[in-house]
Amino acid sequence: MNSRLSEIIESGVFVDTNILFYGVNADRSEKSLEAGELLASLWQKIRLPSISMQVLQEFYVTLIKNKIETSEAQRIVKDYYVWNVIPVSTHLIDDAFQIQRRYLLSFWDSLIVSAAQLAQCAHILTEDLNHGQRYGRVMAINPFHRSLSYHD
Repeated sequence: MNSRLSEIIESGVFVDTNILFYGVNADRSEKSLEAGELLASLWQKIRLPSISMQVLQEFYVTLIKNKIETSEAQRIVKDYYVWNVIPVSTHLIDDAFQIQRRYLLSFWDSLIVSAAQLAQCAHILTEDLNHGQRYGRVMAINPFHRSLSYHD
C-alpha cells in the first residue's frame, strides 16, 4: 500500500459503499484487489473505521444486485456491525441539509459527509466525491486516484 494512503487510514476514516463493494468483489480487477488490500489493512486497526447505516443499506442492496445470495450478503454486511456505525438521526439529516446547501452535493452524498463529520473522521474513502476536496473538517480521498499510486 502507498505510504500516503497508509498515513490517511491511520487518521480515522469513514468508508463509503463503493470501497466496501470493491473489497469483497471477486472479479479480480485491479480495483477490487486494491480495495481488498485496503480493507484488510483497515480491519487491523485498533480504531476500526466508521460507516453509516446508509452505507450498510447501500452495501447490502449492491451485493444483492450483483447476484450475491441473500444469506451471504447478510453475513457480509453483518461483519461490519463491529465498525463504528453511525445511525441515521434528525441531527444527521439537519446537518446533511446544511452540507447540501453549502457544497451543492446530492442529499445522499451530504448524508455521507454528515456521518463522517459526526464520527470525527479526518477522511472519507470514496469514489463519489471530488478527490482532495474538503467538506468542513473532512477530506474526500479516492484511494484509486493516480496521485495515490497504490504501491510505492
